[in-house]
Amino acid sequence: MATGYTFHFPGIFLPFRPSQLCWLVHIACASALTVNAQSITPQQSLPANPPTQVATVTTLKEIVVSGSRIEQSADELPQAIDVINAKDIEEGQLRDIRDIGKSLPNVSVRRSPARFTLAGNPTGREGNAGFNIRGLEGNRVLLLVDGIRIPRSYSFGASSFGRDSLSIDLVKRVEIIKGPASALYGSDGIAGLVNFITYEPSDFLQDGKTLGGKAAISYSGDDKGLGLSATLAGRAGESVDWQITGAATRSQELANLGTNQALNGDRTLPNPQRDKGTALLAKVVVRPTSAQKHTLAFEHV
Repeated sequence: MATGYTFHFPGIFLPFRPSQLCWLVHIACASALTVNAQSITPQQSLPANPPTQVATVTTLKEIVVSGSRIEQSADELPQAIDVINAKDIEEGQLRDIRDIGKSLPNVSVRRSPARFTLAGNPTGREGNAGFNIRGLEGNRVLLLVDGIRIPRSYSFGASSFGRDSLSIDLVKRVEIIKGPASALYGSDGIAGLVNFITYEPSDFLQDGKTLGGKAAISYSGDDKGLGLSATLAGRAGESVDWQITGAATRSQELANLGTNQALNGDRTLPNPQRDKGTALLAKVVVRPTSAQKHTLAFEHV
């Protein structure tokens, strides 16, 4: 005789046998698992790849030193100042001081290639005579290299000499002051100031490098000039950096549209000429503490 069980629910009478009860338990468990699986939504599941944080790159403002004799942002200076950085020099193919002044307002460089004669005319050659700032030029414009005055222009009898005694291959930045801030440097800067800032070892030893440098080659069709330059910098310790830069140029006379090669006053072609230039810059920078910096520099042009 089969044995049965009776389940009572409010308002419901359900008789079940043991075999029927087992099937009922299986169906109930399967339904519970299905409900639990469907209740897990994609929002509740863990992401396969957690989000990554993107570093923010901060661009520093351009710093100049000529306007106030201390490092200061160019936007904070009340003076009229122009800055030509290393990128401008490289992209603009600036090879001498005349190239530097050609793109600046109220700044120019007079070029005076005087003809060599026996008497009556200048026997010297000024070349790039110097900067003209707002109509004033000559020794009234102060020229500096890392804050040190370069030789003044002068004339002696029929001979005259310009102020192009520097190499752009050694320069990473040019700062030009047109206003009264040049009075900070003395009366010889009444017309303005041009400060040439040379490279330092730290410019080639970024991102933890202990050895770095660069090399460049240039050519000018004006005088068939060829230029070569190379820089090598290194770190000798935690507080000592060094740098050596060398440059050499070779060129001919400036080309013009003349065609007359007569050896007299009717000549319109330039006189034959061969130019050469060499430059050397050596620096040792010592930082004994974070608040001290000592620079020993040797420059020959």
